[in-house]
Amino acid sequence: MNTQLSKPTQEGASIRELARRFGVSAPVLYELARQDRLPGCRRIGEKRFVVHVPSFQQWLESGGRAE
Repeated sequence: MNTQLSKPTQEGASIRELARRFGVSAPVLYELARQDRLPGCRRIGEKRFVVHVPSFQQWLESGGRAE
């Protein structure tokens, strides 16, 4: 039996990181997050957001249409 664990992947990112990686506006992403309209986004505390990158990427590739 193989007991080795695979290396974890980073599937979550901050909004600033997403803006930088995908060339989109951070203020627009923050506004969508505050309106609960950013797929894969979860609020951590009062101000911090973490976004599931594969969900965001799929949404972006679909033209930013609703889930």
